[in-house]
Amino acid sequence: MVKTRIAPSPTGKNIHIGNLRTALFSYMWAKKNNGEFILRIEDTDRKRFVPGSTQSLIDTFNELGIKFDKFPSKQDICEMENFVPNITNNWIFDNKLENLDESSFSEKFIQTQRLPLYLKYAKKLYEEGWLYACFLDSDELEQIKKVSPKFQPFCSPHKYLNTEEINEKISKGENFVLRLNVEKCIKEFGRYLD
Repeated sequence: MVKTRIAPSPTGKNIHIGNLRTALFSYMWAKKNNGEFILRIEDTDRKRFVPGSTQSLIDTFNELGIKFDKFPSKQDICEMENFVPNITNNWIFDNKLENLDESSFSEKFIQTQRLPLYLKYAKKLYEEGWLYACFLDSDELEQIKKVSPKFQPFCSPHKYLNTEEINEKISKGENFVLRLNVEKCIKEFGRYLD
């Protein structure tokens, strides 16, 4: 079965014209092929999140005759509007993530509802060396970018910490982000030439 989707971010009351165009094409392709057209909300950018914008987007699509086969429920939207991230850095040590039942996320249409699933795969990529922990805060990151040559790939000073050093920082509650290990990607897949 053909499944298409549109995944706008709830960052304003009005839909971007590019999202509207994509939604129209996706909707028509799904309907032409007796498929499903799905609305998924990309609400992971909490700094730019605008309360009420999800319902505004749905209303706009309805006014234009673009109907979704699957979409977030009103309860899901309400929970998203009040979502407060509650993740500690220790998730990276959580072995329960490995046994997470993925089928329980098939009817989740808001990104933050799928967070445990994303953490499961982030942990796996981290353990396999595709990602590494970076403990720079935003000010430190900006300083490094200012003194780095233009177009030079960013390399965190934490990239080469050993496992014990990383685990100690995480155990102490130091905040981190996971960054892509570009060197490993180039080694495995070759350099991308545009």
